[in-house]
Amino acid sequence: METERLGRFPFFRGIAPEALQEIARLFVAEKFDAGVRAVRQGEEGDKFYILVRGKVEVVLDGDEDPGKSKRLAVLEDGDHFGEIALLRGVPRTANVVALTPCVCLALYRQDFLPLLTRHPSIREALEASLQLRNQRSEVR
Repeated sequence: METERLGRFPFFRGIAPEALQEIARLFVAEKFDAGVRAVRQGEEGDKFYILVRGKVEVVLDGDEDPGKSKRLAVLEDGDHFGEIALLRGVPRTANVVALTPCVCLALYRQDFLPLLTRHPSIREALEASLQLRNQRSEVR
C-alpha cells in the first residue's frame, strides 16, 4: 500500500513518512468473496483489517438463540475491523461477513501489538474509534 494512502487513515495520521513505509510493508492483502465470513465470533483474534474495497456486515450471534443474529453495522471502503480482539485480548466479539467481493489489508497480531507500543497514537485513535462505534450502537 502507498505510504500516502496509509497516512489518510485516522489512526495513522501524524506518523512520519518513514514509519508509514515500515508499517505498509507489514500488511498483507486478503480477498473475500461475497458471503464469506472473514471473522468468526468467539474465535481468537489474530488480525486487524482495513477494508480497501467492498462491503461487509458486522453481525452478532444471539446469546439465547444462536439462529437469531443482529446486524450491528455495515462497513465499506476505508473502514476497519478486528481491532477489538487484539486491543482487549478477548475472542472475536462479532462475525464479519462479506456482502460483496472484498479486498482487505490485514495486519497480524505479532506485528499489530508492537506497532501500538512504538506508536501510541495509533492505539489512542483506535480506542477513540471504538468509543464512537459504541456510542452509535447505543443510539440505535
